[in-house]
Amino acid sequence: EKPKKIENTAITIPRDIDENIGTRDMVTRDCAKDERIRALWLEICRRDPIAWINLFCFTKDPKRPFKVVPFITYKEFQDQAIWDLVDAIENGHDLGIEKTREVGASWCVIYVFLWFWLFHPNSDFLVGSRKADVVDKKGDPSTLFEKMRIALDNLPTWMTPVGFDIVDDTLSMRIINKENKNSIIGESANEFFGSGGRVKAALLDEFSKWDTSIAESAWTSMADVTRCRIPV
Repeated sequence: EKPKKIENTAITIPRDIDENIGTRDMVTRDCAKDERIRALWLEICRRDPIAWINLFCFTKDPKRPFKVVPFITYKEFQDQAIWDLVDAIENGHDLGIEKTREVGASWCVIYVFLWFWLFHPNSDFLVGSRKADVVDKKGDPSTLFEKMRIALDNLPTWMTPVGFDIVDDTLSMRIINKENKNSIIGESANEFFGSGGRVKAALLDEFSKWDTSIAESAWTSMADVTRCRIPV
């Protein structure tokens, strides 16, 4: 079954930071007590990435007193961007994203990839940027894979794949879901970017900073790899 937006859930997820934290705490407590409630929220999250992100995802912000903080989407543009990403991935078309700094574009793409990786089988992804140290450098939250590790490390255990280990299953430029066999693989910019496999979608982060000839070759080579190319 394809993901579909849930118009009405049993709870309204607030966007105010204090109210959002209170709601997260309440859901966490309820899920810890009752397996049926966990199953309900797993189903809600499986269908609705916005609900999953606003209740269970965290980001790292060095400007705030507590560096790991809840990620709360902006209704005005991030919610729509997330559903546009889901549509592009599911229906197989390219989607370019223009961004300014600090609007969470990379985080949104990463969360959507993780959402598919977690809840929907047959969802493999490729993640790339202009150089390897931007794709993955452990301990550096500005890199794409460290963003994913932060998100996964802060999920409740009952929501992660069976047997998931944050160390063993998030190796350099590789995140594996052993339960449903999904994977997210990283690669630095090169003219043969992504060649050799098939993925549901590919992220080309900071694409305007890629060397022009490499970007053109990579874009062409990816046509045989995926129907959904996402240059940011």
